[in-house]
Amino acid sequence: MVKKTFYPRISIIENGLEKILEVNRKLKPIGYNIFAEFYGVKVSYIPQIKPIIEKAIEKSKLNTIEKEIYHQFFPEGVTVLIPLKESHIAVHSWPEEEYLIINISACGKKAKKKAEIAYNVFKKYLSPNKIQKKVIYYGLE
Repeated sequence: MVKKTFYPRISIIENGLEKILEVNRKLKPIGYNIFAEFYGVKVSYIPQIKPIIEKAIEKSKLNTIEKEIYHQFFPEGVTVLIPLKESHIAVHSWPEEEYLIINISACGKKAKKKAEIAYNVFKKYLSPNKIQKKVIYYGLE
């Protein structure tokens, strides 16, 4: 079986505008990474985010492994790390700033599709008023 190579675009969203960076090297992508900043989102406690993470994993068909880490800051704020067979999901909130970051990293077959489905679940259920999303393909030849 021949592995396909392609010339991907790296898409960066800033202030609602998409910027495309063309990559001039052939890539054999082995993974897909989404880093998203959500503004206008106040996630103070684990019970606010845990069901959303579970829904994102379920809908995207990502697979958890080992122990999930949920850390509650006091008086408020959370950090979450979910190890996946495909890579990981990480979330960190600053409720006092109404700010949250999400990192979804996936590799393997359907990495992009799975990561985007998970991202869209976060977007739907958290309803940020502004998003900055960065996407990176990884695995240079």
